[in-house]
Amino acid sequence: MACVQKLTMSSPRLFADSLIKYGQGSKYAKSDIQDAYKLMPVPIEEWQLYGFKWLGKVFFDTTLVFGSKCAPANFDCVAETIVNIVCTEENYQKTKCTNS
Repeated sequence: MACVQKLTMSSPRLFADSLIKYGQGSKYAKSDIQDAYKLMPVPIEEWQLYGFKWLGKVFFDTTLVFGSKCAPANFDCVAETIVNIVCTEENYQKTKCTNS
């Protein structure tokens, strides 16, 4: 059985705390990728799990579907990889917001 990564979410309070902690001159960035889950392909051997029937025909979704429990965790791994590549290429030290 596959293990699904536990997601951690930020909050307005955590963001405000990080603003205070890192202060003036700190850099923040946020981006949104439209239809993010649709960018993640489903392995061919799992296509039958994403099928539906309509007008007498059977269709298979070949990308992750919204509502799938594993979709956010799978996409977060890709997004984190992109962030790590950019930080490495730009020689930029990223920081993680925490409760402390």
